[in-house]
Amino acid sequence: MTKERISIVGQGPPDVLKVEEAWVQSIVDSTKPFSVGFLRARHLDGSMPPEMCRRAWQANDSTVLVYTDESGEEQELPVIAVRTSGEDGETVHEFWVKLPEE
Repeated sequence: MTKERISIVGQGPPDVLKVEEAWVQSIVDSTKPFSVGFLRARHLDGSMPPEMCRRAWQANDSTVLVYTDESGEEQELPVIAVRTSGEDGETVHEFWVKLPEE
């Protein structure tokens, strides 16, 4: 299994909000529940996340969001859903991601 990588560039670690609503478990494809986070990103590595995710998921592969944390280490968050919208004339990518276990 391969992973598509979508990199956030130039903005530091993303501000990930934990999603508490029950509906979010309906988009989780897993045998056991896990925590889901939501984030928005404007500056990516030039990729088109919805298309990359669609291709990966159709091939039964995964997609991860890659960013650099405060200590300079590369981190990955598995993407479970993505949407692109416009805001103030700028493209905004919205991601729902699997959060690391606490």
